Amino acid sequence: MAYITDANARRVIRRTEIKDLNLAGEVFLIPIYILSPYEKQQLLAYKQLMEDTEDFVRETYKPIELKKDSYTLVYEYDEKKPAFHRALNCARLNQDYQNFTIPDEIRYKPNRQLDFSRIAEFRRWFPTVQHLFQNDKEAFVMRLKAKFGIDTNPAALESANSGPMELRNYDINELETMIRNIITQAGRFYNVSPKHTTILRKFGKYSYLGYSEQAIYNNNTGYSDLEVKEFLKEYDKTYKRPLKIYLREYYRIQYNPELEFNGELLRYLNFNPCSFCYQGGENTVEDFSPIGGQFQVRNHEIEHQEEEDLKSYMQSFYKLMDNNNR
Repeated sequence: MAYITDANARRVIRRTEIKDLNLAGEVFLIPIYILSPYEKQQLLAYKQLMEDTEDFVRETYKPIELKKDSYTLVYEYDEKKPAFHRALNCARLNQDYQNFTIPDEIRYKPNRQLDFSRIAEFRRWFPTVQHLFQNDKEAFVMRLKAKFGIDTNPAALESANSGPMELRNYDINELETMIRNIITQAGRFYNVSPKHTTILRKFGKYSYLGYSEQAIYNNNTGYSDLEVKEFLKEYDKTYKRPLKIYLREYYRIQYNPELEFNGELLRYLNFNPCSFCYQGGENTVEDFSPIGGQFQVRNHEIEHQEEEDLKSYMQSFYKLMDNNNR
């Protein structure tokens, strides 16, 4: 058996064609109305990956390629294949797929257009101070201020980070309570004011629109696109993101608390054995054939598939949203 990080488990889902899935079932014990159909399918796919990896590989996994740079992460084009590890104590396990969010103050010009020059400059600069970010946050903040003239809470950059340190041994009942509490809080937030109700009734399920560079299609809420987007971003960060994190943890704790998988299946999912764990050069690993349901030895590499970018589906979501609201 082999181990991977939570980040790389999620990476598998992001590299899977979600929009054509029709996985059955509920994402939780009670109905959740704040998630979009796409988000529910993502969560059900993750649940299946945790519960029955062979079924996921055979029935659900359809790799796709990254459509474009979202200009959101420092290491947007890290094409290195993710690794699986022989043991949980592998030193490299803590280094898998770390990434960092580019602050909005860097990403956007005053007119809210993307500032490609500053994004490129930040991407060149960040690796030179990454050690400070990880070991001396105060020094990092000072360097960031000196270089770019902005004050940013380092926690905002950590939102894209990942690794085994994220995994907690939650009690399943504790997780259920946390999930129910977020659902309840989101419901109360919906009714705080007419503005809340108007925006969330129209766009609450599609909070990713808050991060879109495009005009919001069919925005007849009476509020400007900028106001709606800022509202949706806050709603997403406060309620939807934590909810999805806790739901994934709920599935992990139930079905695969150590993120332990069959190495052959991981190889089919485009993972390589960790060079630190599996010394001795390129290993021949049995790969799973999802069509025949059998294991077969393969020596060649699976063609690399880059990460899915959710924003590449915005156009299709605009149409879906319009149809749903007619």
